[in-house]
Amino acid sequence: MTRHRLRFAGTVILILAECLFFLYLVAFGWAFRGLMLNPGDPEIAIRTRTVGVNAVWLALNVIGGAAYIYRRDGFGRNAIFVVLAIDILNALFAAAAFIAVRNDPGTAIGWILEALVPAAALVLVWQQGRKAPVSTGG
Repeated sequence: MTRHRLRFAGTVILILAECLFFLYLVAFGWAFRGLMLNPGDPEIAIRTRTVGVNAVWLALNVIGGAAYIYRRDGFGRNAIFVVLAIDILNALFAAAAFIAVRNDPGTAIGWILEALVPAAALVLVWQQGRKAPVSTGG
């Protein structure tokens, strides 16, 4: 296998892992949004909104990943670049919120580690776009 194919396969695997992560957040967030809460508790609405936002992130990752797989150059590459950058910012924002608002560094570390997946995919996508230097024959 060539390096280009390995980078492409690695990128697709990392994008799939990111999609599965958000699918996990949506599925379990929806299933347990009212766990240990009384009916009508305002926290249920907050958890439901969180599930909705995670569903939007999942949709963006699926659309960006499909665009990238369909067209690796041009639009697909730019689309996945934007999606991965947003994923990194989302994870870092969540980590900062868990530290600043909830004083929960354990969860913040988890979100920082989660940012490594889209960061690694972003590096692979960036490297795929690099062209080999042209020899002038001199």
